[in-house]
Amino acid sequence: MRQLNQLLLGELSPFQLGLTVLPEALYMVISVKSIERIADHAVLISKNILEAAKRITITDQIVNLFNKTREAYVYAIRGFRDMNKRHINKVLTLINELQRSEEYIRQNITNLARSPEIYLVLDSMRRIRAYSLDIVESTINMLTIRELNKP
Repeated sequence: MRQLNQLLLGELSPFQLGLTVLPEALYMVISVKSIERIADHAVLISKNILEAAKRITITDQIVNLFNKTREAYVYAIRGFRDMNKRHINKVLTLINELQRSEEYIRQNITNLARSPEIYLVLDSMRRIRAYSLDIVESTINMLTIRELNKP
């Protein structure tokens, strides 16, 4: 964020930050904030899993949902870093799959009632997916700006 502030103050050029034009800075800020929020939810997931594990066994379905959510985030970051449409498409595919998986978990796992923390874990994973989509959207917008600014 400090570097983006320097950019807006004219102390750095867009090129020095890996940007092609100044308007890309907006999408960089959105992505940085999304990454920060994702980190906050990762901490919440850790705390809630530790608390829930005192009373219930964490099911493989929840672990798999977490791993796939992490995978979607990693693809979003790679897509953003590399400006790679293939990674972006992978995120969109994973997000659709994960929404169905979460619905199944919420409807079919009986020990959720004994552990309210699991609901918080599921909510944090849903938010991580939403923030990953924000990163994807920023990447698409940056790619569009770059296409429009090609000579």
